[in-house]
Amino acid sequence: MGAPLKGAQGRFILRLEQSRIPTVISEVTSDESGKAQKLVSFERCTGGYEAKDYVSYDHGSNTWRSYYYVGGYHFSNLLWNGDGSELTDHSVRSFGHICKQRLMKSTPGPR
Repeated sequence: MGAPLKGAQGRFILRLEQSRIPTVISEVTSDESGKAQKLVSFERCTGGYEAKDYVSYDHGSNTWRSYYYVGGYHFSNLLWNGDGSELTDHSVRSFGHICKQRLMKSTPGPR
């Protein structure tokens, strides 16, 4: 117990149906320290639902408007789940895919 597990296998599945982007499936294997890391990339989206404007307060105030779609991702342990196909609603996590974001208004802060 508490020892790193080399050779553990997992599968990452990202579904972005709303933005019509193909499902991303990526498999990883842990290294001798028990860690697995991989960069996952996918296509850009266009359109999207308009989000409520967001104001950030970094060096003043900046109002941003974003357009997004919602998808979901799941990570499964292939040694535990077999082929990783046993997806249940509670095992899928929400994922927000921002298609476009633009600065609507910017007010400089005090110097």
